[in-house]
Amino acid sequence: MNYYPSIRTTSAELKAINNCSKLKESPNVIPIVQLTKARLSRTDSTKALDNHIERIFNNFGKDKAVIFTVTDDETFQDANIHEFINDHTDGYVLWRNRLNEIKENYNSNIIPCVVGIGQASQHTLEDLKKQISFLARDFKKIAIILPMNLTDDISMFHEAYKLLNLQSVEEKLNVIIDFKYIPPSDQNYFQGKLKNLSESFKKNKYSFNAISLFSSCPPTFDVISKNNFNLEEKSMIEYSIAKHIKQYKNLNYGDYCYIHPQRLEGGGFWYPRVDYPSINNTCYYMRMFNKSPYRDDNGKLKIETTTPNNEAYIAISKNITAYKFIQEDTLQSWGRTQLINNAAGSIEGKSPQHYIAIRANIHLERIIQIIDH
Repeated sequence: MNYYPSIRTTSAELKAINNCSKLKESPNVIPIVQLTKARLSRTDSTKALDNHIERIFNNFGKDKAVIFTVTDDETFQDANIHEFINDHTDGYVLWRNRLNEIKENYNSNIIPCVVGIGQASQHTLEDLKKQISFLARDFKKIAIILPMNLTDDISMFHEAYKLLNLQSVEEKLNVIIDFKYIPPSDQNYFQGKLKNLSESFKKNKYSFNAISLFSSCPPTFDVISKNNFNLEEKSMIEYSIAKHIKQYKNLNYGDYCYIHPQRLEGGGFWYPRVDYPSINNTCYYMRMFNKSPYRDDNGKLKIETTTPNNEAYIAISKNITAYKFIQEDTLQSWGRTQLINNAAGSIEGKSPQHYIAIRANIHLERIIQIIDH
């Protein structure tokens, strides 16, 4: 069984990947990379995209197998990505041209993903099929992401498969069945769905490479108590599902690196928080409430920071690393080392993104350990 971690090309998720040497070295770990908008630049948007793609593939090297697609989350899109998805001219030629440039300049083992599925209609169907045909002609392997809900009948998958004429490229095809968010309370239902998928694929004698993709990470981490350094927890099912899915010879495991698949709209202020995904299927987390909201004489909301973020993260790390689930954890990872260093007063990051990277990195290393054993 292979592991397919899905990451967006944000600073946090790339940092988690870049500090996971096993991911780059193992042929059994094949990342699904979702292109997001480039960072703001003084250059034109096309040049910014060029630079962004170059940075992404410099991290993976020229030979690492990588499934490459674009994010379907509109909050991470810009005009370039929107054009890749929605301009279906001549079989999505803009997207295909970009993929061929990447293969020629950066990575000969890129596995291109079909785009436009989420916007599919009778108007775009022929161009979708043309895109699939051209990608299969130009690349050694290709991929397609097909969304599925737990309540969907599997017959819908077979209908989409036939409609897109995927049987014509089956020997080159990776099919990613994307369940997005699965709450831990639905674990048994999810495992039943995986069993039904495996049996259905076997019955239909499909030869494509099938990947189940999901996340049990919630969109928000609840504030249970406003006491500083209160240890709180979230149930997670990634490690159980990774072990469960090994029994199916025709399914591979994929997840979102314990990050919620969609970005939440809105904003507000945040409190420093440290998360630690543990082998016991629990993500522990701890906060420090270092901001005090109040209203001025005009009724306008103000926020006073009572403790600098770097000091807050050091204090949280000292408290959370004293627990046995970290002290006795045999897993070696960059993320765990970051927290140990924080506790000793040596801190690298004081932004939420850095701590998302830490959580994702610990998770990546743990799943790879499960897959390898």
